[in-house]
Amino acid sequence: MAIESDGAVNHQPEFTAACITPSADQAVFDAALAMAWTTVDAATNPALRDRLLGGGDDPRARRPRGAPRPGPAFEAAFAEAKYIIAASPGCQGVRLEHCVEAADRYLLLVEWESLQAHTGGFRDSPAYGQWRALLHHFYDPFPVVEHFEAVDSA
Repeated sequence: MAIESDGAVNHQPEFTAACITPSADQAVFDAALAMAWTTVDAATNPALRDRLLGGGDDPRARRPRGAPRPGPAFEAAFAEAKYIIAASPGCQGVRLEHCVEAADRYLLLVEWESLQAHTGGFRDSPAYGQWRALLHHFYDPFPVVEHFEAVDSA
């Protein structure tokens, strides 16, 4: 799937603007349709389905399994990295949580004073290079990064 973004990449305001255009909507629709037809093919073709589910002889076609839990090495790297992000202007708190049901999943919650503090402050700072060096090699695939605003709490 490709979105016409004139060279802008994820987490840049220009990319965000490109994602709310009619051509971006069409790209998402086209990609979703392609995935749907691929699912139909896999569901209706026994040989393909068997190969994708790991019954075939081609190891490249087997269903991927969850990566082993990064565990102590990841948690130790985060124990160091948390001070880097916490010291960044606009960071109001950082917390790492481990999923109880899925041993290979974590949730990182970072509270920012503003979106700009993250995307234009921390992401453009030398501190981000240190953060990346400590943690990014653990990511497979790279995690989804989303920004939220509080609506309600108790």
